[in-house]
Amino acid sequence: ASGDNGSTDQNCTQHAATFPQSSPYVLVVGATVGGKDGVEVPVSSNPVSGQYWTTGAGFSAVLPQPWYQASAVSQYLQEVNATPGAPKPSDYTAGGRAYPDITGIGENVISTYDGAILPMGLGTSATAPMYASILAKLNGELIAEGRPPVGLVNPVLYEAKKVKGVLGDIHVPGLTTAGGGCDVGFPSTGGAFDAVVGLGPLADYQLLAKFVRSLTPQTVVV
Repeated sequence: ASGDNGSTDQNCTQHAATFPQSSPYVLVVGATVGGKDGVEVPVSSNPVSGQYWTTGAGFSAVLPQPWYQASAVSQYLQEVNATPGAPKPSDYTAGGRAYPDITGIGENVISTYDGAILPMGLGTSATAPMYASILAKLNGELIAEGRPPVGLVNPVLYEAKKVKGVLGDIHVPGLTTAGGGCDVGFPSTGGAFDAVVGLGPLADYQLLAKFVRSLTPQTVVV
């Protein structure tokens, strides 16, 4: 889970990352909510989204940017630098591990515990378990077919973003990763990656599964 406080620190000046979200060895999941007319939008506490919390985001000042996201993040930072009012290069570490990697619905999520249905929850912590179950389902299918399971899924997803229809693209002009009470955040730009939704939400499980099956075992197992 990417967290629910955007990318800004308490002083609204720096855009640092938290750990373990900044680890390149975990899949970091952000959150969206159902917007106008049921259209899925990223969560932000600014007026564009109308929420009181912001999906977590950031660039690590400690851990370097992993190879699998370097190209997508580089393209995004070009857009950040060209966006008026976006964070200045001195306010974050452009070469650090960026997150989130992916996003999904994080509002009115039903969960269970010990056989009981719990009250509907929200936040990135409600979204992350969904992807855990999706990946568990995928690995179960692969193992049943005698194929190796997916290990570190991040490189697979960054490659899958290049395949039409696997991952969605959510872009809301004016929406940023600014935390509550802050004015400056990384902008929503759409495309291969942005700091608001990462690669976007999973759009088609079957297409993802097909893509994974097309990879060599050396590519899948990390």
